[in-house]
Amino acid sequence: MFYHQIETRPGKSAQISLFGFVLGALCIFPSCIKITNSFNAIPPGMWRATLELSIDSADIAEEHTKGILPFNFEVVYVTPDSFHVVIQNSTERIVCTDIEFGLDRQIGRDTIKITLPAFGTYFTGYYEEDAIQGFWWDPSRGSQYRVPFKAYHGREYRFALNAEASYNNFSGNWKALFSVETPNPESAVLVLNQQEKHVTGTILTETGDYRFLEGNVENERMYLSTFDGSHAYLFEAKLLPDSTLSGVYRSGNHYKTYWTATRDANFKLSDPYSLTGLKDASKPFTFRFPNIKGDTISLNDVRYTDKPKIVTIFGTWCPNCLDENAFLSDYVKKHPDPGVEIISIAFERQPDPVKALQAIRNYQAHFQIPWEMLYGGSSNKQHVAASFPMLENFISFPTMLFLDKDNRVIKIHTGFYGPATDKYIGFKEEFENTVRILSSAKSSE
Repeated sequence: MFYHQIETRPGKSAQISLFGFVLGALCIFPSCIKITNSFNAIPPGMWRATLELSIDSADIAEEHTKGILPFNFEVVYVTPDSFHVVIQNSTERIVCTDIEFGLDRQIGRDTIKITLPAFGTYFTGYYEEDAIQGFWWDPSRGSQYRVPFKAYHGREYRFALNAEASYNNFSGNWKALFSVETPNPESAVLVLNQQEKHVTGTILTETGDYRFLEGNVENERMYLSTFDGSHAYLFEAKLLPDSTLSGVYRSGNHYKTYWTATRDANFKLSDPYSLTGLKDASKPFTFRFPNIKGDTISLNDVRYTDKPKIVTIFGTWCPNCLDENAFLSDYVKKHPDPGVEIISIAFERQPDPVKALQAIRNYQAHFQIPWEMLYGGSSNKQHVAASFPMLENFISFPTMLFLDKDNRVIKIHTGFYGPATDKYIGFKEEFENTVRILSSAKSSE
């Protein structure tokens, strides 16, 4: 199997059968292309894709979804020779631009590879006219981590429903418990918004949110899913006679657990500023890590001397970290001189340091991040905790620390509630207020 990289320049007039995730016009390679239909690439409009999270018939016997996670994407043409594809989860839109295509010479079938933005995951497979079949790969979880993938044009629905079925109302806030089959279930808040059979929402935990969930309701059952290149989450729940929910949750092809929920508009999780602390708040915060060029960076460097700082502990594989970095990047664009220095330290799932550093470089380029990004090593939480012995109870990616000019920690924010939640606006206001306090304290001296 081999691939050609699509170039973003005007192409030849050949018509192709191609699943192309790309912005801009196409450069056509006639030797690789099978002329099969009337489209310059794949048909425009909505597609329905599925990830097969389980192939064990015994494992999925109790689930109506049978472990199949659906999501939708739209093919949008700008000109006859220029199009892009947008993955959709509720109000979230993810534009995919990186595509390679070719031919499997052993069996004579057209091949496709689509790399998704930010996370470095990708699809590979075979395509023919209005269908694609292959795998979704996540290298950060290991070189052999893959999930079967299919996509079909012209299917706008997310979950397959009985058109004649009725539906119950799942809207509102729910107090949820995940992993109820274990001795220590995890508390969460389930937030749902329903319009007839269509439902959107998110789930908030102590350390972040499950981002943009979307799905459908049929009779007493609810189905939710999301796929963003890293998250591959599937939820199924049944409304019981006592008005509680009983459900199953899958994450990728490796995790399955059970959950329950009860309507509770007043239930709240812990304050994110209360979860991670310091062993000795009187001592300055310190660290030394290499940046993506290999230079060792510390808070004692001239660039950071006598300046307030924001330090983020994150991973390029982490969706909540993506939301946090998108927020920071947008904030810096709107405030070119924010009065604080920002440093991000990445802890990666990828065990190969060379590949981990490349992932950080790609991530920095994707978000156009102007501040220093360092490599901390393995994402194992024990390793992270050992790398920051001053911290008490490191539990989450991301974690954000606010430091004064003397490198003393003023406050620590654990996790991140992103734009899928109603907590996002409150975080933005608190962040801006903290930055004003730090920068004004420095300028007033």
